[in-house]
Amino acid sequence: MTFTYQVQDFTATISTEEYIRRFSNSECFIKYCKECRNYGKVWVCPPFSHDTMAELHQYANLFLVATKIIPDEKKIPFSEVNRFFRPERLRIEKRLRDMEMTYGGKAFAYAGSC
Repeated sequence: MTFTYQVQDFTATISTEEYIRRFSNSECFIKYCKECRNYGKVWVCPPFSHDTMAELHQYANLFLVATKIIPDEKKIPFSEVNRFFRPERLRIEKRLRDMEMTYGGKAFAYAGSC
């Protein structure tokens, strides 16, 4: 079965300090990470061997990319969402890698399956 969908990308630039102040809450999300099968097994998942806050503080600003995927069909089984999620994830990861090469920054893409 083929699923069609629409995609909207949203971007914003924000200072690193504002991002940390408004959106960083590791105490909140780490409990969910610990319940995940990837915790401690995948290099992009916690626990990390480096100080992630120190790494973020190397940059003055962050460029955020959010993607909204809107399926044309209203009732899609959850087991089928990777049919449109995966191609979009690959597209965004390529965009972030290209931006790393162009601007010399670092892409902090979402990890695992979260």
